[in-house]
Amino acid sequence: MSDLVASEYTPLEVPLPPGPDTSFFSETQWTTLFALADAIIPSIRTAATVRSSTDKVISTAEWDSAVTKLSSLIPGPEAVKVAAIYLEEDVSSNPLFRAYVERIFGHYVHEEGKSGFGLIMNALKYGFSF
Repeated sequence: MSDLVASEYTPLEVPLPPGPDTSFFSETQWTTLFALADAIIPSIRTAATVRSSTDKVISTAEWDSAVTKLSSLIPGPEAVKVAAIYLEEDVSSNPLFRAYVERIFGHYVHEEGKSGFGLIMNALKYGFSF
């Protein structure tokens, strides 16, 4: 049996393999998709810090309560700062979120589904024309 204690083991980070080719959506379609993501998962801010119409604006009391609750779950001296960054973050600005969405579409959505999503993204960006 090994003398290695479980608490001494630290697994190494394993990088993801290269992502799929993302050219199945145009840059405009990706921009529209991630704008939708920002609207569905908004950044949370107070009236004093609001940046865009997709931000979820809450009162200062709600903000303070959320930061307090989150920071109590985060280890380290920067817990309050990390909690605030988390609440204010736009999902589309998170490179890991973007990479995961690209991987899901690239690896798990069939060609007909990608075409359908592309059509929807075009319609949302440019409006319907009949």
